[in-house]
Amino acid sequence: FTPGQFDGIFFPDVSQALKGPRPKSDSDQLSKNPSTIAANPDQPANDSAGEMASGDAGGSKQLIDWKSLISAQSLEDLIKETKLRLDKIVTTPTAFAGGGFAEARKEFSLLAALFSIVHQYPQPVRWQKSAKATSTLMSRVATNTKVGSRQVFDEARLRMQDLEQLLIGSALSSAEATESQAGNLIDIVPLMQLVDRSYSQAIKPFSANESEFKKNASELERNSQLVAVLAHLALAKGMPNAEDDTFVQLANEMLQSAKQVAFAAESQQAQLARTAAGKLGQSCVQCHENYR
Repeated sequence: FTPGQFDGIFFPDVSQALKGPRPKSDSDQLSKNPSTIAANPDQPANDSAGEMASGDAGGSKQLIDWKSLISAQSLEDLIKETKLRLDKIVTTPTAFAGGGFAEARKEFSLLAALFSIVHQYPQPVRWQKSAKATSTLMSRVATNTKVGSRQVFDEARLRMQDLEQLLIGSALSSAEATESQAGNLIDIVPLMQLVDRSYSQAIKPFSANESEFKKNASELERNSQLVAVLAHLALAKGMPNAEDDTFVQLANEMLQSAKQVAFAAESQQAQLARTAAGKLGQSCVQCHENYR
């Protein structure tokens, strides 16, 4: 070869042929932006598993592993049970004004929380596509049922119709959906009432002896999971007492005991269920003595 024979054909330095910045490799991009990894196709679009609005001005999110607290089957069963109770509560304007509104508030608050969890759940659950809109509607009527006026009764009846349609397979419009922080999702008063009910009507009697445990293990597990969820919600940003050290300790003890009862019910360990239920009851008593 003679010097200069290939001048104008090959570049002595390959970088001279490149224009603009070097393209980044896939590994470079993923290291700077992990969210570019493909999402789970079974998960609702644009939602991380267990997202809940934290309530701050920046709109940051707190990731919650709902699957570790409650099963998809328990979510479905609790929603159906709540619908049946509401059928007996929201009946006539007179009964509603006479005290039914207070019971309705508790049930609508529970539905708002449950549907919010369904929306965020990391695996497919029934009604997931409509869950966000449903949670918004149920949260709104729960807030309004602090009074038993005819207007609120009519709203409650409309929400009952929405719920009826949803449970038979119709979808609700996502136009109603909005992000809710825990403090707006469920108030502390109905939350504590729901904990009381699950403990006194299910957890305590169904863990009391071997016979009751065997007959009611599924209901025991379901109510224990619900108490774990409610204890978690009680600690969410925006809830009263969420920054009170004593309350936080009691709520965490309640959460862990409820998880133990649920595990004992699932694994058929009656003695463990009784022990954990006893600890749960102690936490409930201390909480009510200080924060009721």
